[in-house]
Amino acid sequence: MADFRRWVTALAVLALFAGLAGAQTGSTGTSPLVCSSVAQVTPTLRAEGVTELVGDIVITCSGGNFVTTGQPIPQANLVVSLTAPVTSRLRSSSTGSSEALLLIDEPNSGLSAPVALFGPEAPLNVCTSVSGGCIEYATQVSSKAGACVPATGVNCVTVATDTVGGAVAGKNVFEGVVSGNQVSFNGIPILPPVTTGINRVYRITNIRVNATGATGGVGGGIVPITAFLSASGSTSLPVSNASVTVGFVQTSLTPTVTSDKPGGALTSAGVNSFTQCNAPSGTTTTTGTAVPIGNVAFLNFSENFPNAFKTRVGINPNTGKFTSPPFGTTTAPPSSFLGTGSGTGYTQNVPGTLYNSESGFILDVGTVSSGAAFTAGLADSGTRFQAVFNNIPAGATLYVSRYTMTSFTTASNSNVGLPPAAGSTQSAVAVLTTGGASGVFTDVAASKPQFVGGTAEVVALTATSGSATAVWEVTNTNTSANETFSFAVFISFTPNLTSNQPTPGNAATVTLSYAPISSTTWIPRFIAGPASTAMPLLNINKCNTVLLFPYITSSAGFDTGIAISNTSADPLTNPATGQSPAGTCALSFYGANAPTGTVAPLGPIPAGNGADPTKFAFMLSTVAPNFTGYMFAVCDFQFAHGFAFISDVGTRNLAMGYLALIVNPGGNISRPALPSGEGLNQ
Repeated sequence: MADFRRWVTALAVLALFAGLAGAQTGSTGTSPLVCSSVAQVTPTLRAEGVTELVGDIVITCSGGNFVTTGQPIPQANLVVSLTAPVTSRLRSSSTGSSEALLLIDEPNSGLSAPVALFGPEAPLNVCTSVSGGCIEYATQVSSKAGACVPATGVNCVTVATDTVGGAVAGKNVFEGVVSGNQVSFNGIPILPPVTTGINRVYRITNIRVNATGATGGVGGGIVPITAFLSASGSTSLPVSNASVTVGFVQTSLTPTVTSDKPGGALTSAGVNSFTQCNAPSGTTTTTGTAVPIGNVAFLNFSENFPNAFKTRVGINPNTGKFTSPPFGTTTAPPSSFLGTGSGTGYTQNVPGTLYNSESGFILDVGTVSSGAAFTAGLADSGTRFQAVFNNIPAGATLYVSRYTMTSFTTASNSNVGLPPAAGSTQSAVAVLTTGGASGVFTDVAASKPQFVGGTAEVVALTATSGSATAVWEVTNTNTSANETFSFAVFISFTPNLTSNQPTPGNAATVTLSYAPISSTTWIPRFIAGPASTAMPLLNINKCNTVLLFPYITSSAGFDTGIAISNTSADPLTNPATGQSPAGTCALSFYGANAPTGTVAPLGPIPAGNGADPTKFAFMLSTVAPNFTGYMFAVCDFQFAHGFAFISDVGTRNLAMGYLALIVNPGGNISRPALPSGEGLNQ
């Protein structure tokens, strides 16, 4: 990959210096200056992205008239107008100077040139003026073929220098001024190549656009971004094809929530449900302390085209692997994946190289008002994913996996959710950051992670008013394939029915998107996008009891007395759970002359001593007159019991009584066992 990237640049400059060794200074040039433009690449841009890097624009010029040695080189102002707002980072809000750069003759490309220390062999040399550019002079220098002979012009090449007769290449990096949809490069020296076979190259890089408002799709939801070039000044820069397509905008993210493994979206009916009175069955431990925990869901971020998810800087082409220090439970991810990588000798400042990262061409080009260096092209982070949780039940804690997960369905997945080892080529890796959506990456402190079954490293979230946010940053990715980054969610709670916790109902949701979503200056930043909607996550069901009264009647001279009790405060109550609060029972009738729908709830029925049992006894005829059939009483508390007494009116001749059947024995009730006369296992 590294060799291919260098060949991209090699091919671009091959024609640039072809024949330089034989260039003659005596030629005044009679042909017009001719220029053409192309986009080096046409990347796919994220429709959710506010700071998307468009492809480099390369302008190649040939011909033109000779500039007399020692004379100032004519200057031109080049304006790039785009079909989307420009969002390149500004160095100065007052002048509009930005990270967008124009490079002349591919400096620092590392390729050989016939003229030593000029063109591709010249170091990067920044012009600090964004209003009038920098004055440069036509100067004769010797080619590598031999010493320049001015009288004959043999081995003489005219180049741009900062001073008359200077030996150092002139300024070859110019900052762009951003205004709305335009980037202007002012005072660019236009030194015509003159000699046949020699070209001059102007490269425009680090232009970012707000792709969220792009319009004019070409089909399939794909929208092109076009750049239009125009020039003015003391000389012209005639570009024959003044418009180039520099990107195609497409929706990039498909978020889904699955119940136990990546793939396939959840529905409201399919979310994992937990009962208020039963703690989750799994455990998470740290330093030997067990915490009840249960698997809730997987959060899946799938890219719709390769390289939608990017690292902050390009993955080191020298290794393509994770480098020291290794990932670990006490070690932050390698700085080479979260910064410029200068500590490893890896830089990102070779013109024409495809780095496939959130950062572009990285170069310190000046200072900001505080005096700090302004680094053009450097993003603040890699792609970040955000999960916003709402309606988290009070009394419950959510945990998320610290690293990317693959599956959590079998014990054989011994490495899922754990950090990859040093030297690993594993792709699709993202790491939880506690620095927030738009904050410096902050790895989780060593004391924070816990382990689920020894396979998943998880971190507890802090909820405020039922809401919490988790953010992960991409630290490795395969730029040639569509990938899915998945993260696990777990829940932990200790039942406390006395306090009605965890709070039942009001289903929890999660919204998945890129991050940050804001109007900050963070790069990259996004909008939520149409796919980022609240999705169902989990339910907490109240520990109810369903009572079946299999035969009751209030017809033909008979009536039925019914009593329901809440025994949550009796001696058999699970002390770890506590009392159920007072609750109601919904009555549903099935049979002859049954009332339509559900009868008004009975209750609330309090628990414990002091409850008047007669208050919660009623005659069937007062609720369902002239009825014969069966009835369900669904009580929203844990320990409900019922009794029915059927007799002729006045209890003169016939009478019988029975206990109501509990339909859900053991399912939502934490008592060890139910009396055999009450349980109905169906």
